[in-house]
Amino acid sequence: MNRIVMLALLVAACAKKKDEPKPPPPTPASGSAPAAPADAAAPAAKTELLPAKLGDNEGVVFAEKQGEKVTATVKGQSVMIPDGTKVEIVGENEIGVGSPEEAHLTVKFEHHKVELKADRVLREGSLKRSADGKHAVFMAITACGDLCHSVMYLLGTDGTRTKLGEGGPDVTVAWTADKVAVGNHGLWIATLADHAVKSLEGYTSPAFSPDGVLYVRDHEGSAYKLDGDKPMRVWQAKKKKAAEDMVEEDPAPVTFEGGKPKFAP
Repeated sequence: MNRIVMLALLVAACAKKKDEPKPPPPTPASGSAPAAPADAAAPAAKTELLPAKLGDNEGVVFAEKQGEKVTATVKGQSVMIPDGTKVEIVGENEIGVGSPEEAHLTVKFEHHKVELKADRVLREGSLKRSADGKHAVFMAITACGDLCHSVMYLLGTDGTRTKLGEGGPDVTVAWTADKVAVGNHGLWIATLADHAVKSLEGYTSPAFSPDGVLYVRDHEGSAYKLDGDKPMRVWQAKKKKAAEDMVEEDPAPVTFEGGKPKFAP
C-alpha cells in the first residue's frame, strides 16, 4: 500500500514540474543589442550598374574600375562619388566640332549640383543593351576638336566593365547569346562570359546573320564574312573617292532578308 502511495506522489510531482512556466531569457545589458541567430547574417549590398531602364533625367555614376570613386567638382572643389551611385541629371554642355572644352554633365549629389565628365555617367541614350538585358555597350562622346572623339566600354549587370577602345561619334553594336561585335572606325569582338576582347583594324559595321555568322565591312563598303581572325570577302563595293578634309562615316551594316545577306547600300 505504501508503495502505491509513493508512486502516485512521484507522478503528481513530475506533472507539476512539467506545467511550470519556463523562466524568460536574460535581458541584455543596457546599450547592447540582442545576439542574432548564427545563420541570420545580413546579405551584402549589391550595386546595380545596369538598371532595367533609366529615365530621361536618370544616370548612374561610372568609374573606370569597379568599386572606385569618381571625382566631381562643385564650386571649384572636388567631391568623390562612389561607383554605381544613381543621380539626377540636370544639365549638360553642348559641344561640337571645334569645341574647346570636354563634354560634361551636371548632376545632383547630396543636394548639390556637381559636374562630372560625360564618360563617367551612364545614361539610357548612351547604352546599347543586349536582348537579355544582362550586358550593354556604353559609348560616350568625350570631346570634339577637329573631330568628335568617343570611348566605349562593355558592361555587365554585376558591375564588370572592360574598355573596348576609342572612336568617333557613331557606333554599331551586334549581339549574339555569347558575343558582341562593336564597330566604330574599327572593330572589337568580345565574349560575354569573360570579356575577352580582340580588335581588327580596317573593318567595322558588324552584323550577325540569323544563324550567327558575323559579317563586317571595310571602310570602302565591301562586305566580308568573318571566320575567326580571317575575313573572307563576299561582296565588292565600288571604290569612291573621298572628299578632301572629310572623314568618311562607317558604311551601313549588312542586312538580311529571309536569312540571306543583302550587301548593296
